[in-house]
Amino acid sequence: MLAELNPSDKHLAEFAAGFVGCGTKGGCALAFWVFGPPSYEYSVFISDFFGGRPCKCSIQPALNRKLSRRLSHVFTITLAFGLPRTVQKCHDGEMGKYGYYVIDSDGHGGEPPQWRHGISAEWRPKMVEYVAKMKEIYGDLPGAGSPVHTEDQQNYGEYAAGELDFETPLQREGMAVPGPRMTDMDLEGIDVTVMFPPGSGEEWALGDPGFSAELCWLLNDARATYAAYDPTRLKLVAKLPLIDPERAAAELDRCFTQYPDLFVGMVTAQHVLDRNLNHPALDAVWEVADHHGAAVCVHGGGQAPDQVPIVLDRYDTRLEKHAVTHPFGAMLATMNFTVGGLLHKFPNLRLGIMEAGCGWLPFWLERLDEEYELMPDQAPILDRKPSEYFLSGRCFVGVESTESALPYVMDQVGEDILCYSSDYCHWDCDFPHSVKLLVERDDLSDDHKRKILTDNPAKLFGIPVPG
Repeated sequence: MLAELNPSDKHLAEFAAGFVGCGTKGGCALAFWVFGPPSYEYSVFISDFFGGRPCKCSIQPALNRKLSRRLSHVFTITLAFGLPRTVQKCHDGEMGKYGYYVIDSDGHGGEPPQWRHGISAEWRPKMVEYVAKMKEIYGDLPGAGSPVHTEDQQNYGEYAAGELDFETPLQREGMAVPGPRMTDMDLEGIDVTVMFPPGSGEEWALGDPGFSAELCWLLNDARATYAAYDPTRLKLVAKLPLIDPERAAAELDRCFTQYPDLFVGMVTAQHVLDRNLNHPALDAVWEVADHHGAAVCVHGGGQAPDQVPIVLDRYDTRLEKHAVTHPFGAMLATMNFTVGGLLHKFPNLRLGIMEAGCGWLPFWLERLDEEYELMPDQAPILDRKPSEYFLSGRCFVGVESTESALPYVMDQVGEDILCYSSDYCHWDCDFPHSVKLLVERDDLSDDHKRKILTDNPAKLFGIPVPG
């Protein structure tokens, strides 16, 4: 575990609890890395969090040479304490409040408070520059990207003042702290959530491959710290420095090797700067995803800072850009993976098209098939129609609960594609009612609801479903 300890921050003890696991009886030992000066106060505040249970805290220089090189002063803290029963609580695979085992294929959050403070001294100036740029770009976003449940809907640009902080006081606590997130999941009726990282151009941050790699490394590790609170319910997709495909492939391999119980996929933008997703340079990334069984999830990204614009450069308002970028990007990515041959070259690859709706899918698959039938010589690698690749059981589409096209799409292209997505807790999500809104629909059968809520997202991410 890597974190900056602040003795006044009780949330850190929640991260510590995640590494203890469930079912401890007499006590446990926990070791994790921290940076910052060692202090006996750590023992005091963690002991206090666990109800005054005895807590011994020993501090010594970190033995992890990689971390010691990256951070100016790193220490290993080993804790030994007994856990109260309330901390040992497990979900035990129980179905959610609406009678379905609900897997959220597209939630957000999972970045602990002040996670950017873990940047090494070498890259700190770049991080300061990057955060300042993000605040400038996103300063006019309602609620700073978070739901604003007040009469005043014009809360713009309320970001933390620190030069390394890009969080907002309007953000729901569960976005940054795992305990409240579990409470929100129970409230909404979600059993497992797959959390997507921020979409602020980390893949090519500041056009610097080295900084992008450092930023993604730090982000993935910070989110693993969060998800370790309950690895059975909190799952992650990796953010990768796709500006440098070799570094991206290495980072994806690291995430799945170092955190095999947490990461279930990776996220990519609809295109990577001047490269389409079927550009040969990116094959190194898809090879690693294919090897690890990592779901490849396309999640917008057309409007990310410093992205090479496609279509968006013709529009000025956030309304227009937000409306067009996800569905247009979804169609581009679908063409790249089918007509572009990626699903043929990598036979185990699973694809998720997220946050773009689903109404476009029947029309687009039909059109791709028609074009292929007229000009098969221009896609010589294919041995079947583009739609047959997409409908082979390896491709999925994230949907929101109120989309009117759900029954139509299931009728046109099949029942085994659509996956429930909460979009927790962005400014335009339906929290805490998203599961309820889907369950209460009268135009979907019980089997259809189970496919969307359980079976399809389980297949996309390889998540086991309790019997």
